[in-house]
Amino acid sequence: MASSPTAAPVAIDSRGTLHNGIVGVTVRRALLYALPALAVLVVGLPTMILPFWSDNAIFAVMGATIWRGGFPYVDAWDQKPPSIYFIYALAIHGPLGIMRNVRLFDLIWTVTTVVALVELGRRWWTPRAGVISGLSYGIVYVTISTWTQLAQPDSFIGLPLVVALLLVQIGRGRGPLLLAAGICLGFAFQLRAIMALLVPFFTLPEVLSAEPGRRVGVWYRSMLWLASGFTIFQGAVALYLLAGAALGEYAAATRFAAGYTRLGGPWQGPDGPTTEDYLQTLRLSFVYWALARLVLTVPAIVGGGYGALLRHERRVQQLVLFVVLAYAGIATQAKFFWYHYAYMLPFLALLAGWSWDSLLTALRRVHGRVTTAAVGGLLLAVLLVSTPEVLDHGLHQWDDALRYYRHPEQRESFDAQFYGYDASRQAGWYLQQHTRPDEAIYVWGYDPLVYLLADRPFASRFIYAFPMMSTWAPPAWRQEFLDDMHAHPPIYFITQHNQGGPWITGHSIDPADYVAWFPPLQEWLLANYDLETTIGDFLIYRRRS
Repeated sequence: MASSPTAAPVAIDSRGTLHNGIVGVTVRRALLYALPALAVLVVGLPTMILPFWSDNAIFAVMGATIWRGGFPYVDAWDQKPPSIYFIYALAIHGPLGIMRNVRLFDLIWTVTTVVALVELGRRWWTPRAGVISGLSYGIVYVTISTWTQLAQPDSFIGLPLVVALLLVQIGRGRGPLLLAAGICLGFAFQLRAIMALLVPFFTLPEVLSAEPGRRVGVWYRSMLWLASGFTIFQGAVALYLLAGAALGEYAAATRFAAGYTRLGGPWQGPDGPTTEDYLQTLRLSFVYWALARLVLTVPAIVGGGYGALLRHERRVQQLVLFVVLAYAGIATQAKFFWYHYAYMLPFLALLAGWSWDSLLTALRRVHGRVTTAAVGGLLLAVLLVSTPEVLDHGLHQWDDALRYYRHPEQRESFDAQFYGYDASRQAGWYLQQHTRPDEAIYVWGYDPLVYLLADRPFASRFIYAFPMMSTWAPPAWRQEFLDDMHAHPPIYFITQHNQGGPWITGHSIDPADYVAWFPPLQEWLLANYDLETTIGDFLIYRRRS
């Protein structure tokens, strides 16, 4: 009985200590994800003021069509697989206007990818490796990606790939989680088909960890689940397109995209793509890209080589393989645009996270905490100073954003630095003022942004001119377009200069000039329209009463 008065306080203290310990662990775990996410959010906020590039405008028009109940390819045409349109169907909505809604959505998507990378790096290696991986990915993406590179299919593909890797790690061979991973991979496939090269190796570390005699069986079983999820998503897409009678047009758009790929990119000579041009670009493109991003690529490449070849770390070997296969896919696309490299950013970021963590652990083992922090900080400073695309561009973005909000009178000059945007904005405003909301317009060029800014419907499913201008496109498309113009002539027909390119159409004639190369279109235009005004590169024709 004498011990009773002291027993209760001990129990209370024990429970309080346990409670405080749980709270402390929870707070530390939350900060593990929240701090990298917040850092990337802060660094990326200036992207909110960036306008749309032509690609973004196309995806937004396609997404808006889907949101209104239409279907891609038959109600609005583009050559990309449909996942990017599904994303934009959601991203364009919000209180900030279409462009800023998409910029915010892209930023939130990026922050979510950062959190997923932190968790993946923590599970694979250590919390520090996860944090460095998330920061490397997020900060590099939001600083190096200009207004032409943000919110592209290659930007969004990182999240489903990382989530798939995370599900494989958590699942440890369990079918339902592997099935979910396969669905993520199926979604990623409809962003960029080249990611199919990675699928057979998603469970590589787990397969290699099995006993030699069981490896084939482990791989086969995991692939069966992944393939099932992958197929479920493809089947859902096919059924969706069938419901809108769009599956055949999806196949036609895919064939068009294959022809577009064969034309090469801006690297080609004036006579078109040659084997010599292609091989030269293949050899140097990644080198040039990597040299401009040393803060990411140096630790990823040096650490990746060390971990894969000397340490034989299986996760590192898998990531190095993914980087190689990703570049093989980029080479298959044959364009070598910088934004295509966003596809490999999560893999390089994970390699960088492992490399930094391994280096700091080795330094700490030999030296103290202070020396380790000093050496690590010095190396990071050297790499950052050597990477102006991240450091300088990140600072410039914030400087631009602060001036944009502090000095509204300077916004017009700010917008003028984005090629073609100022003219698109003026043309959109002009058309809005001179039409009713139900009157259709058509832009014969490569700038569907005018449809969005004018908030007017387009007069043909071919929302830009290239399908009718391209040398390998089906001739039936040209006739269909002419039929659309005759059956439902738009109130305004706008032609656009300075939007041609041999890597897009197979010739160097720009859209406005191409009208003369398309006699039936020129005859229809001259017979029914008068040139009313010119705004920048836009020639604006109004239909006669």
